[in-house]
Amino acid sequence: MITHNEDMGARIKAERLKRSLSQEQLGLLADSVSRAAVGQWESGKTTPSGPHLLNIARGLGVTPEFLAFGVGKPDNVTVSGLPLIKVPLISWVEAGVLATTIDIYEPGDAEAFIDVSSNRTSLIALRVSGNSMNLEAKDGSVIIVDYDDKTLVSGKLYVIKTADGDVTFKRYRSDPDRFEPCSSEPYNTRVPSEGWSVVGRVIKVERDL
Repeated sequence: MITHNEDMGARIKAERLKRSLSQEQLGLLADSVSRAAVGQWESGKTTPSGPHLLNIARGLGVTPEFLAFGVGKPDNVTVSGLPLIKVPLISWVEAGVLATTIDIYEPGDAEAFIDVSSNRTSLIALRVSGNSMNLEAKDGSVIIVDYDDKTLVSGKLYVIKTADGDVTFKRYRSDPDRFEPCSSEPYNTRVPSEGWSVVGRVIKVERDL
């Protein structure tokens, strides 16, 4: 006899595979849960807690009720009323030490696709690496960036590119212009100089900003 846990696990696995996500990637969307834990859920050996179920459903673009009980539509579900779009996960952003440059997404380059409720069409998803922004986005979390939104607004989060082509993720502050870390650890504020550019504004970090 198939149990309720096995039914839930089968739905989680099916929706994950539809979106070409690995167990590790789904674990990151579920707030940095291990691949082994996702495997336990999918096999029906354990079930995700309430917060993890909400994060999984949001990451997969379905309702928690659908995953738990099979109730509701399995695809294109959004509680915000906005359309559900597939955003390419193309790279990761080094949030501590600067990483190599990130070029705007080209078809075929995506590591995976993340379902996001938004009416914006100029979005890319990037995975954070490092701790310089861990009060906003933990190491391994996914951020959603609008690369058409380059207007700097004090207090908002941005992915920026230095004159050397390196990329980092910081909070912008004005008077004077600066990009600040948001970390539980000591990191230096960075002052923009000639040749710096804005890749885009961060609009989501596993939650609306």
